[in-house]
Amino acid sequence: MNIQSFLEFEKQSKIDEILIEGDIPLWRICRRSVRIKYLRIVNKTTNPEINYIYILFNIVISFFQLLYLILFVKKDYVFFPHSRLYKIDGQYIDKLSDPIIDSVPQIKESYCILQNPQNGRQNYPRYHNKNAYNLDFVVAISILFSAIFKKYYSKKYSAEILQVLNIIHPDNNEIAAYRDIIVCDVANFFITYKLYSIILHALSPKAIFVIPREVFSSAVVYCRRHGIKTMEIEHGITMTENELYSGLYNETYDVDYFLTFGQASNDTCFGMPLDKVRNIGFAYKHWLFERIPQNKKSSDKIILILSEPHITDRIVQTTIELALTYKDYFFCIRCHPQETLSKEHINSISLYSNILIADNKQESLYSFYLYDAIIGENSSSVYEALSIGKRVGRLNYNGFKSININPIIYSGKVLNSIGDFMQLMTDDPVVTKTHTAYSDFNQELLLNLML
Repeated sequence: MNIQSFLEFEKQSKIDEILIEGDIPLWRICRRSVRIKYLRIVNKTTNPEINYIYILFNIVISFFQLLYLILFVKKDYVFFPHSRLYKIDGQYIDKLSDPIIDSVPQIKESYCILQNPQNGRQNYPRYHNKNAYNLDFVVAISILFSAIFKKYYSKKYSAEILQVLNIIHPDNNEIAAYRDIIVCDVANFFITYKLYSIILHALSPKAIFVIPREVFSSAVVYCRRHGIKTMEIEHGITMTENELYSGLYNETYDVDYFLTFGQASNDTCFGMPLDKVRNIGFAYKHWLFERIPQNKKSSDKIILILSEPHITDRIVQTTIELALTYKDYFFCIRCHPQETLSKEHINSISLYSNILIADNKQESLYSFYLYDAIIGENSSSVYEALSIGKRVGRLNYNGFKSININPIIYSGKVLNSIGDFMQLMTDDPVVTKTHTAYSDFNQELLLNLML
């Protein structure tokens, strides 16, 4: 079963109508975890190193930060940014929310950032550090208390959990595993809900911004119940149904508005009614342009190849083929932040002197200025590269299927064979002028939504 057929199955089964606490669809709490297991989706191949002493230190720091926040801070706007930060000019930033803060004076006057750790780590120094508070304590307490109260929540919602299990009908040998997934997600949701309710009650914000809403769903539900405006900032171009967003909209669980950064994203792939999707543009594009050193120079002999966790094998194979055919060029593979190359991949690459591995810790758009051409399949970074005028090749062979719903928006040179590479390098770059995938930032539109 694929994601499309599974979505239709969900709709027909009315699984979203199973409610707990009166207004919360149980399926929304656990659906991503269940979808990933049920459909065997691979969305991460990294294996981060965990330093427990460092984690404990961050938990203690986070506790005192949040205590101070609850006792002394009032803010109009609260940002729950993506945990993945990028280093630019010696500081770590979230390229989606931080530029918005800098671009809207009304927000900059009264805001705070609640920062989730990534793989147990916080990155320092953080941009907007004076207004940033770490959520390590919330994460730790939710994990601990979820384990303690699993049996309580399993018993409290046993009837609803059984209904979900009867609908998805897992293999008999895996029923216990699916039940455990659901119970863990439910316990985590309600523990974080209680913690966020204390924090948000103290802050008394007019609006919150989340990236993405599934990670901060308990905060969204609290705000929806208490009349606080909720907005989600798009964190990647999505053109097809997916395990994170797709599904039915729910007034309690989903945000008031979904804020996209370009014309390409104003569709139904995000599980939002179209009248709640707004293209506010990409504040980061202008923000970054002002900070790019004037002497950054691209090389027309070094080509960046964009990879992702589910296409690693094909990317390595295709890069080797390009390196063998075009020996005058260097091909640099950039992995997705949640992707890592295996030993077999690295051994294969090491046989070719014109294949390199890019540093994926550096923010993608910033690093694109080093390259004249970028090649990928359907990654959001493909469209980032297009937005700054780079040559972009869209892989459409060796098992790759480049989605090109609207050439005016998506653009780029579709590579249907290895021979198309030279045409990419000799043709003028194809740049979208009007309906770009990364639009100019529209401050007035955002301000109207915040009212």
